[in-house]
Amino acid sequence: MIEGINDYIDAVTNSKRDQWIIEHLGSDYPLNLANVSVLNDFVNWQIHNHSLTIYQCENCGRIWIQKVAEPNHFRSFYPDEDWKGTLQIRQE
Repeated sequence: MIEGINDYIDAVTNSKRDQWIIEHLGSDYPLNLANVSVLNDFVNWQIHNHSLTIYQCENCGRIWIQKVAEPNHFRSFYPDEDWKGTLQIRQE
């Protein structure tokens, strides 16, 4: 991801911004967005395509893990021990 950001900076510096956008975000991506928007979309796309979604049932503790390359398909896992709240985010 850092390499892609570095390449974007080089492309902007060398007047090749549009070419970089088309190569990395597709020909349908708008070319008139601010640099911060382009980089935000690039980073989010990288994260989305290199991660899985995990959910946990608040009631029983069952864990649902996304299947690779299948965004709306999950496998479930029911832990042997009490895992209730394992994936809970700490509230400050």
